[in-house]
Amino acid sequence: MRRLVEEAGERAREVLEGSRATLERIAAVLLERETISAEELEELVGRAPVGVR
Repeated sequence: MRRLVEEAGERAREVLEGSRATLERIAAVLLERETISAEELEELVGRAPVGVR
């Protein structure tokens, strides 16, 4: 069980590090306006968010 949790944590870290620039753009917009629409998020990310469409 411990190995699974550690591997999942490492994978999560890799995903976040690989998406850092996108996450920083999203954070900057949210700091300005507090909310963004699905369309705005799609523009920032470059694709539709999971579960949208």
